[in-house]
Amino acid sequence: MQNSHAAEAARVRNLKLSAGFLAQAIGDEIDLRWRLLETEVRSAELRRLVMATNAAPEDQAVRRELSSWLNDRKSCRGTVAEGAVWAVYGADGVQVARSPRANSVGRSFQHRDYFHGFGRDKPEDNPELAAVKPFEYVLRQVTSEHDAVYMSCVFQSSNTNRLIVSFAAPIWDKPDEEENRTAIGVFAIPVEIKDFELPLNAMMFQLDNDPFENKPGLVIAHPQLGNRSEEQLPPRISEEVFETARQLRAERLMRRGGFVATADGFIRKFHDPVTDVVSLGAMEPIIIQGRPDVVGDTGWFVVVSETEATATTQTDSVNEETPAN
Repeated sequence: MQNSHAAEAARVRNLKLSAGFLAQAIGDEIDLRWRLLETEVRSAELRRLVMATNAAPEDQAVRRELSSWLNDRKSCRGTVAEGAVWAVYGADGVQVARSPRANSVGRSFQHRDYFHGFGRDKPEDNPELAAVKPFEYVLRQVTSEHDAVYMSCVFQSSNTNRLIVSFAAPIWDKPDEEENRTAIGVFAIPVEIKDFELPLNAMMFQLDNDPFENKPGLVIAHPQLGNRSEEQLPPRISEEVFETARQLRAERLMRRGGFVATADGFIRKFHDPVTDVVSLGAMEPIIIQGRPDVVGDTGWFVVVSETEATATTQTDSVNEETPAN
């Protein structure tokens, strides 16, 4: 009996540690992309080219120069940017440069969440779009323009039906040290959520309402999710897991403010919404360290569940370490 209790305690502890480490690792990946964007948007050359493009939208020579700059900067980043898409949008939301180049250059993406930061895309025929400015809603929420980075809502690729998120930062009309700056464009890096590599016993879900059905708890990454049709969304977590996650996020954010948090992400009977398997599980919110809550609270959660092989290995390990009576 003593061995059994020790084995389960070890299993629970390992699950919670695994969830914490995974949430931290994915948070670091997100922050790495933001820091990359923050470095690139400081470029005086980028600022000059975007201002020139805004002043003369039909000037193809300026656009070619901007495209060349973007390709060169991406090439300088080497493996960090390998396989990624980099895109620059002008003040009106028109994509003015993309690496690698595609037929999306010249199209308006003013309706996209990564351009304005509203929290979801706006209808393309919305008459309010004409007045929407770069990062308008993000800048309303942050207390300092130096905190102005953004992770867009999850959206679905029209080509692959895969779930995508876009990381973005504003391009300013003045250097960092000057005051009264104006956002003149947006630099964005879209990423397929499947590119956040997960172990076989882990998944991610979004706590906040998604833009598809305006409901919470959508599974956004799972090793067995696969491709789906445009109409068929991934499944959602249970109401029980949602409520536990809601409380856990609130306490984790309180802890960042210096409060003592005691919430536990352990789930004794976690029902995997993709495989229907029930097992021990543990979850943690992905909250970016060093960022204010309005930016750092992604609304994403990781869940690590216990596979049968994991349980056997951990039980054997505890039995080996526990002296026989």
